[in-house]
Amino acid sequence: MKTEYDISTKDEKEVSYIDFVDTILDTLGFNKANNGTRLLREFIIYLYIKKSLEIKLKDEIYNFIRDKKIKMSYGNFKERLKYAILNADNNKMQNHFYEVFKIEYDYYYLSVKSIVIFIVNSMERNYH
Repeated sequence: MKTEYDISTKDEKEVSYIDFVDTILDTLGFNKANNGTRLLREFIIYLYIKKSLEIKLKDEIYNFIRDKKIKMSYGNFKERLKYAILNADNNKMQNHFYEVFKIEYDYYYLSVKSIVIFIVNSMERNYH
């Protein structure tokens, strides 16, 4: 019996994007049980599919919340993303940052915008 949650009902590319982003987040030590991590994954895929050349984080978060009909304020959404980033396993983050992004790890890069842009750029390199 098929349900709306069957993976076979999703677009194959979307499933591939989910796997790709999940792999990056796992490698960097993100906690998949954290709601902020799940929101981050969905937000990254949303931005990648939109093909935005310039990411204005505030505008994109508002658009995402509206388009996905998420009942959450901008501030709450952004705080959940920050929490997911700052509570990722720091050892994994430091040990695998260069491997994933080809950039030396720096605490400065642990902002919502930086992580989002780095992962969207990785998707562009792997799906073009």
